[in-house]
Amino acid sequence: MKNRIIKGVIGIGFAAAFSSAIASELSASIIDPSWDGKNVPKGQQCQRFGGESPMSPQIKVVNIPEGTEAIVVKFNDESYYQMNYGGHGKLAMLIEPGTTEAIFPAVAGHSYELPEGVIMISAHQAPDWDQEGAYMPPCSGGKRNKYTATIEASKVKNLDKKKFKKIQRTKVKLGKY
Repeated sequence: MKNRIIKGVIGIGFAAAFSSAIASELSASIIDPSWDGKNVPKGQQCQRFGGESPMSPQIKVVNIPEGTEAIVVKFNDESYYQMNYGGHGKLAMLIEPGTTEAIFPAVAGHSYELPEGVIMISAHQAPDWDQEGAYMPPCSGGKRNKYTATIEASKVKNLDKKKFKKIQRTKVKLGKY
């Protein structure tokens, strides 16, 4: 009988610890409801394909882990390897120690003008395809490519060299275009 009780207590303790760990995982969501994660909103694609003043969506980041000094956002085209892993731009926003929630602001496409507090790690990788800029809006030529943003809670290794060390990572779906 004692053995069963101890196992039950251990099981409950493990479940509580497991659910607590899940609750503290970095999480992100798109604030603008027109970005539903299924389809890129009309006009938010690159200018080459008719985008009208395209902007990235605002991203709400929650459960930011202790020790985080920056939120890094990498814009991806997961359907086209050359533009995945931040190929549509890599940006960062420094945050105050102890911050647990933050809003990564919308960023204009085809521009190097960034919102206050946002820095460019690297510009998008296809300036010859469309226009230069820190962020390249979805631009697949109507192939229904899959666009995402990878969000990383990071430490600053070297701000001058724009080097960051990831603590935790999550991803949001921007949609297909």
